[in-house]
Amino acid sequence: MTKEKERIHKVKPSGADVFASDVPVSDASGDRFKRWGFARRIAETISSRRDPGSLVVAIYGAWGEGKTTVLNFIENELVKHESIICVRFNPWRFSDEVHLLQNFFKTIADALGRSSVSYKEKIGKWFAHYAGILAPISVSMPFIFEISPAEGMKNLAKALSSVELEDVRKRIEGFLNEEKKRIVVLMDDIDRLDRAEIQNIFKLVKLSADFNHTAYVLAFDEEMVSAALGEKYGTGNKDAGRNFLEKIVQVPLYLPTADKVALRKFFFDCVDEVLAETQIRLSEDEAQAFVVHFVYGIEIKLQTPRIAKCYRNVLGFSMPILKGHVNLSDLMLIEGIRVFYPVLYDTVRDNAEIFLGSKLNLYLNYEQVIRAKTLEVINRGLEGLTSDECESAKYLLKILFPKLCGILDNFHYGSEWEEKWTRDRRICSQEHFARYFTYTVAEDSVNDSEINALLDGVQPGGAEELTEALRKTLERKSAENLILKLMKKEKKIPEALNKDLAIAVSRLGRSFPRPKTAFSFTTAFSQAGILIGQFVRNITCMKTRVETAAMVIAEADPLPFSLECFKWFKTTDEKGELNRIFPIEDEHELAELLLARIKREADKAPLYSSYPQDTPRLLEFWAHRESREETTRYITGTFKGNEKRLFEFLFCYIDQFCGAEEERCADAKPDAEPYKSIARALDAGAIYNALRHVYGVSLKAISNDSRQERAAYLFFNSYNAFNENKQN
Repeated sequence: MTKEKERIHKVKPSGADVFASDVPVSDASGDRFKRWGFARRIAETISSRRDPGSLVVAIYGAWGEGKTTVLNFIENELVKHESIICVRFNPWRFSDEVHLLQNFFKTIADALGRSSVSYKEKIGKWFAHYAGILAPISVSMPFIFEISPAEGMKNLAKALSSVELEDVRKRIEGFLNEEKKRIVVLMDDIDRLDRAEIQNIFKLVKLSADFNHTAYVLAFDEEMVSAALGEKYGTGNKDAGRNFLEKIVQVPLYLPTADKVALRKFFFDCVDEVLAETQIRLSEDEAQAFVVHFVYGIEIKLQTPRIAKCYRNVLGFSMPILKGHVNLSDLMLIEGIRVFYPVLYDTVRDNAEIFLGSKLNLYLNYEQVIRAKTLEVINRGLEGLTSDECESAKYLLKILFPKLCGILDNFHYGSEWEEKWTRDRRICSQEHFARYFTYTVAEDSVNDSEINALLDGVQPGGAEELTEALRKTLERKSAENLILKLMKKEKKIPEALNKDLAIAVSRLGRSFPRPKTAFSFTTAFSQAGILIGQFVRNITCMKTRVETAAMVIAEADPLPFSLECFKWFKTTDEKGELNRIFPIEDEHELAELLLARIKREADKAPLYSSYPQDTPRLLEFWAHRESREETTRYITGTFKGNEKRLFEFLFCYIDQFCGAEEERCADAKPDAEPYKSIARALDAGAIYNALRHVYGVSLKAISNDSRQERAAYLFFNSYNAFNENKQN
């Protein structure tokens, strides 16, 4: 096991193709699984044969075991003999029985022509004639002659009496005997055909295998071919198919099983190549763990070179995409399940709540129910496996999803492990599970290594440097993802950095999206305010904590972000005294700082012009800290000499609560949100009087056609209804 660990621990120079082709080996020097000796013995048996009779050799082996490589070795040995003419026939190219017959004999004639022009001239027409008799349609042999459809029908009648067919066969055999030649037909991939095509192939072999001086070497999966033949011949089962094969095949041979040591070495070579190409170096512990997990979880299913290549190619695809975003050891193992236990892989992917153990938290009082459901799902993924394979698969599951140990081994992991699994980007963490199956990492996603590098590179007191670093990150990356990553790390951040982070994030408020939503606290804008509150809370020295909060309120950009941060500094009744960040007197001082900043901004330009989206919140805060009389004087003062500003003010509220569907608000009642929000921030009567100055005392003057008139209509309606209810 030590050698395997060393092999995947090292990194070779890059340059190899990250995907392994499935091209079979042709040269004996590439024989990693000791098949060349087997192939050479078959070639020697055929080439040294003195009996002129035909011979059919079958090489049985499952898909991916190396049958094509063995055929290549056999062909390489046979072509060394002048008396042998090799014909490689690919049955995949012909979809029906007629074309199969035609092209089979054409392929043989072509091979004879390549060997000698005289062979083509002497025997080509007889092979064409033989094919024409067997296949009664137009058969074109461009190197000799053509049989017309009418001639083909005549030939069919002759073929039924077998007289001319036998005569043609003897002429061909006589030529081969005279020239002392043996034709060897090599045929592969038979088991990949559909069942009707497999039946046609063996019908062809049966029709032509009694030629003297001919031999066939057929490579296929015995189980699959027997099942196909059994449907047509005998009782319809595999045994009937095997009986049919026994009548055709004289030499049945089973492909030697790949040497386990060589197969293991080949597997780790494949892993090595991917690691080298992707420039990934596993640590000593990771390499050792992977070898152990391979032995106990995967090796039992490593049966062919092809499946090792398949695993290599899967890793070659996923590792470059997910490098730096997932736990590489987990990725290598879940891809192992994908290749070696495909049904289980689908089961895991489709049942996240079972394998992550999230249902256990919901139904703690129903342990037996959860246990039964979990075992049901796992067993569904293990269908078709032997008992030993099931144990190996369960071993991998417990490594990847530790919470399953509570179900399978009665060993439980505490809730504190979830944080560690998330930090390590494990597949068993809620945050990272889906990434292992979707192979999707957004280009603007921020990975843990980027956050670590950013934080490690800043010394305490480096708020300016940190602000610039975060700004550059936000130019390339998702603001939502950055805030989420920082939130997950804030408990682990050195205390000295909390002040700098709070100030740096506050300066970047314009970079945090704030789409309109019923759950505003879920936006990056609001989440950034929450994060700043946590940074400030993490500062143990109260004096420094207050100073930091004051700097945030002064420097947060834009002004509404300063208000958002204060919202998370302030202790509400819902939070309770135990969650207070500041003493009440310090909280009041911070509120006064914010109010002073709002007033300064208001003096520069009307708040509803500078911050239309936030005007309701800013004015309500101002009114709460001072009085509605003050905010009323401020707002009505901005209308003087410019009545358009009145509507600009109203639009802030209409757009805030109704959006583009102003008509939906037109018949609003006194409790309509736009009106209620205005009434909380200032004297609604002052707005009513300003509108009367524009429209007069009668609502009949308002047509409700333009955007301005709809806003006025809404306000008038709500104001009058409110006052009527008040009088009643």
